Amino acid sequence: MNIEEIGNQLKDALDTDIAIIDKYGFILYSNLTEFTKGSLISHQILDFINAKTEVSKDLKVKEIDSIIINSGQFRYIFTFGKELILMSKIVDKIDLNQFLPSVKRLISMLDMKKEINDEQKFTNIDLNNIIQLIEERNKKLEKQKSEKFSVFKDIIKQISSF
Repeated sequence: MNIEEIGNQLKDALDTDIAIIDKYGFILYSNLTEFTKGSLISHQILDFINAKTEVSKDLKVKEIDSIIINSGQFRYIFTFGKELILMSKIVDKIDLNQFLPSVKRLISMLDMKKEINDEQKFTNIDLNNIIQLIEERNKKLEKQKSEKFSVFKDIIKQISSF
């Protein structure tokens, strides 16, 4: 998954500045001046984000999809997926009723792509062949050990015969 390309497409589609953050707070993509790509978000913000589970319990709701922070002329919107967080910085005049459903669909699609890319591909291993190779190697090592000591045995026999 080319996160840089996806981030640029999301920025263009949403017509706003965004950051894509993994669930551990690592910034995978950002065009926000406040958050640089490759860095971690501050632990205060991460603690705030992680508190959403306790807040959802207090509110008796299944989960919280988004958190909106109003800050003067901007709104910071954190939209949560299973593995990723999409942070948007929008001007105060944008209608959230139209913006939020689109962002939620986009983060769901990103999560699906991440899950597909994160799947490990395993191959079947024939353990019988591996066990047979190990046994053959062990037999060779035992034979080498016995050959080493046979020389000493012959020398000792020769010396004791005198």
